[in-house]
Amino acid sequence: MKAAWSKIFKFLRNCDNIGDLMLISKNLLILFLTNNFITAEVELRAYVKSIDHAKKVLYELGALFKGEYSFTDYIYKYEQRGIPVGSSYCRIREYHKTNWNQKMISLTVKEEKACLVKREFDSIAGAKTVLKQLLIQLIEDEQKNYMHQYGADLDQDTIQELHDWFEQEKCKVKNDLGYLFAFQFSRRGWEYQGDYGRLFLEDIEYLKPSIEIISESQKSIDFLLKILFVKWNDKIVFSVPFEIEYRNKMGKLLNPIFYRQVGFLE
Repeated sequence: MKAAWSKIFKFLRNCDNIGDLMLISKNLLILFLTNNFITAEVELRAYVKSIDHAKKVLYELGALFKGEYSFTDYIYKYEQRGIPVGSSYCRIREYHKTNWNQKMISLTVKEEKACLVKREFDSIAGAKTVLKQLLIQLIEDEQKNYMHQYGADLDQDTIQELHDWFEQEKCKVKNDLGYLFAFQFSRRGWEYQGDYGRLFLEDIEYLKPSIEIISESQKSIDFLLKILFVKWNDKIVFSVPFEIEYRNKMGKLLNPIFYRQVGFLE
């Protein structure tokens, strides 16, 4: 590992392309934030035959039932490049039942696989207020980055038009967070702990029943998938919002105002 990092830093010192440096820096940040270098945990989600069948299998394996939980996720997205939610999104989660030591409202901002922001609140209103602040900061950062990259080649009229456009975007966020709302979905889950790791059976709205496995080894995950009769195409390799989004592209749950403005719905 030490030798690998030495090679990375040597490459960074010799790299004179600012675009490459920014991309590499972002990817290294994601690796650190997701603990890819400091944890041996392996995570995987997959569809299962049924909740009852999976419960029976876990019982036979001697897994300890830890408790039941339920919550509703509200998904928001600010994206100028016409890309739907995917793996980068803002989420307000409202817990209805939980055994975990936490507040009943949480705000999470995800960029690729990295969790950039995670905070807890006493009310949805408080989470929305902070979310607005974060989105406005994101717009301002994007404006600065754009002007830094292209500003020298633009005339004053174009610069003023861009300034006005970014100001309008900030006003939209301040006045109505709803136009960035993509969709919402509920989830009911059952947590287990066993020799093969932490296990979360979940009944997620708009999706088939699934299990999330957090284990210390890929071997344990492979064993569980085999005994649960999970096929290779039952594995969920993207985020849950991504899975819902694409399986319901023309469904009623998607907010047409948001998805038409990013070109996702015709």
